Amino acid sequence: LIIFFMLATRFDDPRTLILDTSTTQTVDPAHDHAAVLEIAGERLRLDDREMTLPQLRDVLTTLSRQPGPGLHIRVAPHTPLQSLAEVLDLAAQAQLARVTVTRITGPHPS
Repeated sequence: LIIFFMLATRFDDPRTLILDTSTTQTVDPAHDHAAVLEIAGERLRLDDREMTLPQLRDVLTTLSRQPGPGLHIRVAPHTPLQSLAEVLDLAAQAQLARVTVTRITGPHPS
């Protein structure tokens, strides 16, 4: 059993995404021209265009190659954490320089 755990243990560094929560500030994606991704349940809308995770991966890869403000993620109430985790994982894989996350309050736009 010990040999199994020794073989199954990873010794390399896991992928990480650094989140800076040291300051509170108002985020206005329209002002800084960030791409806006809305997550509602498992539904994804990037700049008012519905897309799938594979499509989002391609867009984030392209976005990471361009200088600019990055990605602003808006999460609707009752969205599973897994949906946000999948998007953050894609953002980390694309090596986006700036990712902000906020929660949508009030009525959700359709």
